[in-house]
Amino acid sequence: MKLFLGWLLGCWGAVSLSAAEVSPDARALIERVGKFYDGAKTLQVEIAVANHIENQYMDTTIKSAGTLTVSRPDRVAYTQSGQFGTTLIMDGTSKTVFFPSLKKYTVTEITAPADAEFGAVEQGLIAGTAGARPDIFFKADMTESWLEDAADATLADDETVGGVLCQRLKFANKRKTAVELWIQKDGDPLLVKLVEKMDTTGNKEMPEQARLKMECVNTFTNWRVNEPVPDSAFVFTPPADAQKVDQLFSSSPSAAAPHPLVGQPAPEFTLTDLSGQPVSLSALRGKVVVLDFWATWCPPCVAGLPKIWRVMQEHPDAVFYAVNVKESAADIEKFLAKKKLATLPVLRDADGKISDDYQAKAIPQTVIIGKDGVIVSVHVGLSGDLKAALAKDLAAAAK
Repeated sequence: MKLFLGWLLGCWGAVSLSAAEVSPDARALIERVGKFYDGAKTLQVEIAVANHIENQYMDTTIKSAGTLTVSRPDRVAYTQSGQFGTTLIMDGTSKTVFFPSLKKYTVTEITAPADAEFGAVEQGLIAGTAGARPDIFFKADMTESWLEDAADATLADDETVGGVLCQRLKFANKRKTAVELWIQKDGDPLLVKLVEKMDTTGNKEMPEQARLKMECVNTFTNWRVNEPVPDSAFVFTPPADAQKVDQLFSSSPSAAAPHPLVGQPAPEFTLTDLSGQPVSLSALRGKVVVLDFWATWCPPCVAGLPKIWRVMQEHPDAVFYAVNVKESAADIEKFLAKKKLATLPVLRDADGKISDDYQAKAIPQTVIIGKDGVIVSVHVGLSGDLKAALAKDLAAAAK
């Protein structure tokens, strides 16, 4: 499953995985679990989380408890209590995110599948604090997702958790993330426990302040599968003192210093598209150019691409390229076909040099270049007002 921890490190860099080395018994269990969850019309479960984080600034454990309800194909409700309480509701047409400590909530239009809509804000409020990842249960294809992320997968000895005899499935990947799952052995293959560990303290390519050790333990109880779920489960009733806002956290120019590239000449490049044809920035002089640095493993990138592409279609005079960082053409094409984005214009930054030139240390990063070749704006991450901000910047750049 795509338990990516790039969200915790600002989506630092891009790493391509080799083909998974999955033992036959592990593959059989993965397929059994995937078939079970993919075939479920409704899911309800309680999730307890203990997330231990250790770095140069802290050594702490954050605990939370959440309740997840899924009604396929596109309705999700997740309510998380604890220090970082959060409510996330997708009703099929809109997405509501409520942060009780701020007494604020947002409502935005849904423009992508449910797992892609679990974007940067949700990851920051849910995954980035308590470590819970409820999105693993509303993947379009759980089996494929699990296998895509595994550098290897093996079965360990059975173990009893909370009185339930479980099979143990171990994953490892090249992002120094180790995942272990306990799956109910008898009856339905229900997920009982998930432990995720990461240690980047020895990664000299990362800023020291971003290096950490983490162990996140998710425990799942009170599973209810294919039981009726009332429509009211996907209705958000705001508290009397809650305020509806456009975004939960300000990303206005007054709230943060401008990106150092703004006002500077855009670094020159020549990259190839997916057909192998070269594209040079110099050849685009006189046009507004938008570059969106992204990778298939980065959930905020995946959530943002359809939104940015929609904005670009409303500005046909501008040139847009999704600059993929360090992934193969085959992997990119497979992803685009799956997400129904085959017409998306993509350039490959195979060695990451151009992303370095554009200081894209955290992705997604969207850069707007004016007709004169000077950078007009840089948007890092996926904010709730990205669509409006891009439209405003494009209008300014076109003058």
